[in-house]
Amino acid sequence: MNTEIIHFFHTLPKDDDGHFIIGMIDKIIIDTINAKVSYAVVSEVSLIKNLNHHGDLDIVDYKKLSNIVMNHHVVVQDGEKTVGVVHIEEEKYYFALKATASGETVFLTSFRKTSDLDLKRLKKKVEKKKAILIFGSL
Repeated sequence: MNTEIIHFFHTLPKDDDGHFIIGMIDKIIIDTINAKVSYAVVSEVSLIKNLNHHGDLDIVDYKKLSNIVMNHHVVVQDGEKTVGVVHIEEEKYYFALKATASGETVFLTSFRKTSDLDLKRLKKKVEKKKAILIFGSL
């Protein structure tokens, strides 16, 4: 397990429930998932799961997470309270956000690097009406 990344998250502000605040989310996402907050959080348990499943991410990627969350290029709604988001710059990232039923908390449920093949799959999901393109183009 990458203790450097876990240590970095422990330097971030926390919400009232002790979750790490990872970044501000914009109005289009807030409105899409009916959130009552303007920021996303990650629990330590989810962070550890993400570290275990996406070992290709390093401290540099996680330090960019706040910027990645705030500067998305594609937003796809794939559930009433869930969006998948793509950030494309020198690297391509995909992350998922899910609001609680009350909308009082928005969790980062996944964060990973993505590829053109993944984006093609996401486009097909939208074309088959299994997800709704909210922002951007695929």
